[in-house]
Amino acid sequence: PGSLTLNDCQKRRPLSKSELSYLVAMLGEPADPNSDYHENHELGMEFDSIPNNSITINKTPVGTESKNRYLNVLPNPHSRVLLPEMGIDPTSTYVNANYIRVTS
Repeated sequence: PGSLTLNDCQKRRPLSKSELSYLVAMLGEPADPNSDYHENHELGMEFDSIPNNSITINKTPVGTESKNRYLNVLPNPHSRVLLPEMGIDPTSTYVNANYIRVTS
C-alpha cells in the first residue's frame, strides 16, 4: 500500500482493507475540527472490523473465470445468483452476483 495514491482510487479498482486503511492514514487528521474526518475515520474503523470473507477462484464454476471483472471480487457460493441454463453451456448459469438480505 505504500505506493498507493488517491489517483489509484479514481481508476475504480477495488481497494483492499489495507489499502483503505493506508489512504485514511495518509489523509491524516485535518486542521479543521469541523470537517468530516471523524465520520470518515469511524467508517474506516468499521470497515476494518468486517470479517474477511474472501472467496478464491476455485470456488467458482469451471470455465467462468473470464466472466469476472476482477479476480478478487467473486460471488459467495452459498448465496450466488444462478441463471437458467441456456442450451448445453454449463457456464451460462453463472453471473458474478449474490442475493442480499434487506432489512427495514
